[in-house]
Amino acid sequence: MVGLPGETMDDIRLTVQNMTGLKPHYIRIYPLVVFEGTRLGEMYKKGRFKPISFDAALDRSVFIYLNAKKSEIPVVKMGLTENEVIKEQILAGQYHPAYGYMVKARAFYLAMMAKLVAVPIKGSAMTVHLSAADVAHLTGYKRTNVDRFEKEGIALQWEEKEVPEDNFILHYDGRSVPGNVLDAMEMFRD
Repeated sequence: MVGLPGETMDDIRLTVQNMTGLKPHYIRIYPLVVFEGTRLGEMYKKGRFKPISFDAALDRSVFIYLNAKKSEIPVVKMGLTENEVIKEQILAGQYHPAYGYMVKARAFYLAMMAKLVAVPIKGSAMTVHLSAADVAHLTGYKRTNVDRFEKEGIALQWEEKEVPEDNFILHYDGRSVPGNVLDAMEMFRD
């Protein structure tokens, strides 16, 4: 679970270290959700606990997801589904019905940015070759990744090709740069 009171990124790194050392059969990743009628809910109401931002929770979840993937530990679930919560009882936290999809989309975006970080491409058109299964991860929830690339001055296009899932090939300025979702781990280096 990410976003517990007092949690830091160092705590998340320790969690990942323990997870990879234990090699569980699978994991689940949940962001903290504060419910009415709980101790944490009372702390929240009294101002003694403030949840981390949605983006911080998402990034921490991405970090865990990528490390699990790298260690070949299946992630069977991310976030709570709508049938697991009573929305009216949520006081705070990072509940979103598409949380798992958002984690995967953020990982895909970060992987692409890791490949582009050293290359000036503002004002460039970029075509991404990828699996049909990854188009949603490329575009992001409500096209957030497309919007991010536009803000970077990158006109993004894509073509579904015979590329393995979680992989992509960036084509821009006469270059072809292959990548993998695990390349996003570069964005978490100190």
